Amino acid sequence: MTTRDQRNLRIIEMKLARVPRLEIARQFGLSRTMVDMIVRKFEEDQQLADRSSRLRQEIGQADDLDRPWPAPHFIDALGLPKMPTTALTRHFEWRGIEAVSLRMLMDLAISAEQDSRPGYLITPLLDVRMMGIKGFWSVVRQLTRWNLGMRCSQEWQSRLARLRQCWRIKGAVRCAWSKPVSPATELDG
Repeated sequence: MTTRDQRNLRIIEMKLARVPRLEIARQFGLSRTMVDMIVRKFEEDQQLADRSSRLRQEIGQADDLDRPWPAPHFIDALGLPKMPTTALTRHFEWRGIEAVSLRMLMDLAISAEQDSRPGYLITPLLDVRMMGIKGFWSVVRQLTRWNLGMRCSQEWQSRLARLRQCWRIKGAVRCAWSKPVSPATELDG
């Protein structure tokens, strides 16, 4: 945790302990407005985390591969790092897609389409602008960690089995570069 994060955490703790904002501002050499901004950001992050948690539970209980979910909330619920979150958000926005299903995301991560070369797996996610290999693995890890429901989890596990058997992954576009893959290492990370 960085020094700024530690400071902000201490500010939140003091605010929750009902220490006056002027006192907090003085102690940290900040303006009252800055203290308010830190507290507001914390509250927004908490609301997002709560909403994402509820949506993950709802998705698991629905156990429906084709049920559409609002794209921005669905992407937030994935809990990805900032760059892959932005990449997926823009990807769906640019295509005018307002709702996303689990099948749609699974197809984006691990395509049902087979490559003609043995050991290759097609992942259209690599074609998403700004996604990259790290973004691909963050999506795969999050889908693997989620309780998707019995049927949805079975579908995802069958796709993961194909991923574990490949040694290179590539995008879906015709001249996509392939990347070496080590699923055992990446899924543990």
